[in-house]
Amino acid sequence: MGGDQWGEDYRTYSVMGQHRLRVYVVWGAVGWSSNDWEHATRIFVRNRSVYVPPMPPLSNDAQRRSYSEWLSSYYDEPYEWGGEWVGGKETPGTARAGGPATYDGYGIDCSGLVCNGAYRAGYNWSGWRTNTTGLASSYYSSATATPTAGDLLVKPGHHVISIVSQSGDVIHILHAKGGESSDPQPKNKVSYERDKSLRDYLESGYQGRTMLQH
Repeated sequence: MGGDQWGEDYRTYSVMGQHRLRVYVVWGAVGWSSNDWEHATRIFVRNRSVYVPPMPPLSNDAQRRSYSEWLSSYYDEPYEWGGEWVGGKETPGTARAGGPATYDGYGIDCSGLVCNGAYRAGYNWSGWRTNTTGLASSYYSSATATPTAGDLLVKPGHHVISIVSQSGDVIHILHAKGGESSDPQPKNKVSYERDKSLRDYLESGYQGRTMLQH
């Protein structure tokens, strides 16, 4: 972004969301002028403790950890259907773009969150962006009856959830919650939720899926 000055007014990184950073953008360093577009600056702050590895650790534990930590950097990001990458929607004019009447450019949806995390963690999918139905397909993931930290819970056509910690039936999860989620807790943002029941999700139509490296 060309900024050579940046600071922070406070930081408490032990709790996700409890920090606020100020950013100063030096326009001339990248050839912008005051008449250019408004540019949003996104700072990723990963929570290094959000992932609790299964025991014994799995062979791809480092990648699962990286994936979960990248998801945590989107904590509290607004939800918007079709949103992807750093809070922006797909290419304007596509079927999922929404159009100028509904697009504000700052949201992300449930599958977009997963695809971003997988991209940044190096899963190397050809066609990095897919939807919940795609995430449940054999190219992107394999079925597992015992999902654990770093795995997905997918209800194709509806919603996808990432498990970041699992102990027996108790799981901690990260997901972008929009109108498709029946959970009574607050929606319309990327949420971190503790002490959820894995069994309840599996019995309500979610599939356990392990993401595949390519």
